[in-house]
Amino acid sequence: MLILRRGIDLPRFVALLLTSILVLASVPTTLRAQDDGAKSDPAAMALYADAANFQTNGAVDLAIENWQQFLSRYPDHKLAPKVAHYLGVCYMQSDPPELIE
Repeated sequence: MLILRRGIDLPRFVALLLTSILVLASVPTTLRAQDDGAKSDPAAMALYADAANFQTNGAVDLAIENWQQFLSRYPDHKLAPKVAHYLGVCYMQSDPPELIE
């Protein structure tokens, strides 16, 4: 086993150095992925905010329209699963249609 003058074990030092390089190399990728999520389409976020405000303030029919628009325009958006859930909640809150017996 080769030991440097200061008592550092060379194989261990190289292993730690390579591990550090790999960890640091992955940081930009992780940060870039987080930034992509933060920089979502502003129009999608505005539509989401409008629908959420309508739902929160009891304008369920308007919320349903906005949630439906969101899902039709942005079906692959990261918030689409939540939007589908909120749309279902609005359907449950809306007046049920009169059924013919």
